[in-house]
Amino acid sequence: DTTNKITYQYSLSKIPEGFVETQRFSNDSVNFIQYENANENKIFNVAQSVTENYDISLDNEHGRIEEYMINDIKINIYINNSGESYYAFWIKDSYFMSLFYSGTTTIDELIEIIKMIQ
Repeated sequence: DTTNKITYQYSLSKIPEGFVETQRFSNDSVNFIQYENANENKIFNVAQSVTENYDISLDNEHGRIEEYMINDIKINIYINNSGESYYAFWIKDSYFMSLFYSGTTTIDELIEIIKMIQ
């Protein structure tokens, strides 16, 4: 199934410790929220977009993709070879969802953030 308009906006049920919301943008086709932890030089954003005409491309020479099942949804996580850049993406309720994380973290921490997106 695809969708061409956002009728429900996903957001975090809880903001991870040390992070604050620094940016928010929404319209009929995208919902974007950015969080920063200035003390640890970390940043991540959660994006939701319509699935009609979406496309994704990743640099497979400088990273790898790992697959995880979270709450019965297949989540793909791209991990840059530096280990300080992560991009998770999946389809939920006919929306393309993504989480971009810049900074040192673990897969377990990323999964915990993904679980907070409601």
